[in-house]
Amino acid sequence: MRSVLPLLDDASHGSEPLILDCADVTFMDSTALGHIHRYFQEAQLRRQSFVLVVNHASVLKVLRITGLAEVIPIVADLQAAKRYARITMESS
Repeated sequence: MRSVLPLLDDASHGSEPLILDCADVTFMDSTALGHIHRYFQEAQLRRQSFVLVVNHASVLKVLRITGLAEVIPIVADLQAAKRYARITMESS
């Protein structure tokens, strides 16, 4: 996650949809959850579309337990994320 943070910082200042692909992530700690929540909140303030790609049950379980799955759009693959981002951009 540390290697991704500078890329997220750069991407989070634009108007393009922010897609965080965590499809290969099998474990997520509280630090990662905090960063994801922060980027999601910042994207909301900028009216920037944000979607999280998760397909491992263990990561999805953590997102549900923490309540993040209730507020952050989560999809199972990159194609679905791109469709979601396109639809949200068109509707705004």
